[in-house]
Amino acid sequence: MMKIVIIAILLFNGAAFSQTQIERSVIGSAGEESTSATITLSSTVGEVAVSTQANNIVITEGFQQAISVNSLLSFNVNVQHASCRGLNNGYAEVISLSGCNAPYQIMWSNGQSGNRATNLAPGNYSVQVISDDGCQSQNYNFSVELLNEECKLKFYSGITPNADGVNDSWEIDNVSLYPENVVNIFDRRGNLVYSGKNYDNKNEVWKGDSKNGKPLPSGTYFFIFESDELTQKGWIELTR
Repeated sequence: MMKIVIIAILLFNGAAFSQTQIERSVIGSAGEESTSATITLSSTVGEVAVSTQANNIVITEGFQQAISVNSLLSFNVNVQHASCRGLNNGYAEVISLSGCNAPYQIMWSNGQSGNRATNLAPGNYSVQVISDDGCQSQNYNFSVELLNEECKLKFYSGITPNADGVNDSWEIDNVSLYPENVVNIFDRRGNLVYSGKNYDNKNEVWKGDSKNGKPLPSGTYFFIFESDELTQKGWIELTR
């Protein structure tokens, strides 16, 4: 009796693969061996369906087992939108990256590479991932939106210049939106203790010193912030 081994690989839902191995014997009505009988396999994992031609007897024996196959690249993109007009502080990062073989090459449409793209202005972007073994994703398109049309200045009311790395200088949030500015700070008696142009929290910043660079005593001080667009006044508590 002739035996024929058939290996069938079935694709289910376009993703998961299974392997079916079937050993069959076909015997005709006159006792001769034949391979003309029709065998139909069902698409249900774990089952084998058999149909025969007339006057033929079909005997089947088989089993199914899983085949390990690397899936396609899969990932998500987490987007942080820009806080307001004029601040390019949006970012995007690839998360939950899997499939094919690491390491991965991640390329952003603005020319950056790596897991995260930073300093993004509002607009449209895309990202593509290529694996070490050559799997290549399609371009993933996303947008960085504008959370607020205008950002307000925020003036902090405290400064503790004790060189501990916390509140050692007086900062103004979103001051970069008003780069051409003048900041004047006065003591309780109205004496000017600090004056700076183009205050930016870095190169031009007040650290609790007087105009001649001497540390000022603890107390309440008063500021005036001026630009072409606005003028703001307030107070600062200096604590040593």
